[in-house]
Amino acid sequence: MKTNYVVSFDYFRVFSILVIVLGHTLTKSFQSDYPFLSNVIKGGGSLFFVFISGYLFCFLLPKIKGYLPFIASKFKRLVVPYIIFSIPIILYRYIESDSYLYNIDFDVSSIYYPILSVLTGIHMTGYWYIPAIFLFYIFSFDFLIYFSKLSIILRYILVFLFCLLSLYIHRPIENFNVFHSILYFTSFFILGMSFYLDRVRIIVIYNNWIGFFLFLLFLIINYYQVYYLAHSGNYHKDFFINAGFDFTFFKFLIITPFFYCIFEKFFIVNYSAVKKIANMSFVIYLIHPILLSMLNVTGLMLLSESYFGVLINTIIVFSFVVFICLIIHKIIFVLLGYKRSWILGG
Repeated sequence: MKTNYVVSFDYFRVFSILVIVLGHTLTKSFQSDYPFLSNVIKGGGSLFFVFISGYLFCFLLPKIKGYLPFIASKFKRLVVPYIIFSIPIILYRYIESDSYLYNIDFDVSSIYYPILSVLTGIHMTGYWYIPAIFLFYIFSFDFLIYFSKLSIILRYILVFLFCLLSLYIHRPIENFNVFHSILYFTSFFILGMSFYLDRVRIIVIYNNWIGFFLFLLFLIINYYQVYYLAHSGNYHKDFFINAGFDFTFFKFLIITPFFYCIFEKFFIVNYSAVKKIANMSFVIYLIHPILLSMLNVTGLMLLSESYFGVLINTIIVFSFVVFICLIIHKIIFVLLGYKRSWILGG
């Protein structure tokens, strides 16, 4: 089962990062012209990433030598690359900003913008995840160890309770509140842990009818969101405000077991290209929003969309961004040698 896990999760990691990049590539015009497809894509990639992180944490648990070595490793592989990529972005944003922090008024002095940026990741699309997951490891390490030793009944009771919490609190506004984000995605992390611990039982239970039902239910909820609720993408709100049910979280909670079982059962051929891209997933996560921002700021995105049309432009931009990310990864890999992990992370 270990061999299948390693190979299948390379595919899952590649799939997840591509969903994230594609979701960030979708323009407002695309979302307007293709609302159903847009809503299928947006919001799922980061939850898949959290699920995978939980699964990998449990898989690597026997190799973890203690709290401090684990946190030090995460700091080097997550935080250091994050800061290196963030510094030029924060400096640029700081120079361009006024009394608002990236168009959001948090009623703070501009002198605190750089600090708030590093602590929250608000300076770049998707960067919220890195400070959130690092702080999650810092504060939840003992709980995660304890969780891995619980009985199956207690584990899934906790998963259920954290899912209820996520369904109520939604994501924080602009993903600014790191602790809100942590509480939101804890359910998916411990779900990933539980799937690793119960992986044999899950694969035995799963069959094509279950898969068909999960996929159909996902599409029905997606249709209901788009055409009855007129909603697309993630739900964001303040923590204590009651804003109803988070259907985006719910539908991706449903579809995650489907994709997990598909990859575990059918994607077990070890291709070196897939493994390489999987290992590049973190640097793709860091670089792709920068490239997309550059295309938007320079007007190239709008120009390309007006020339090629919404659908073709999305395919071109998505392919271009992924390709450039791989090229940049290769350049860093060659130039820095053994020091490359400080920038490439992972």
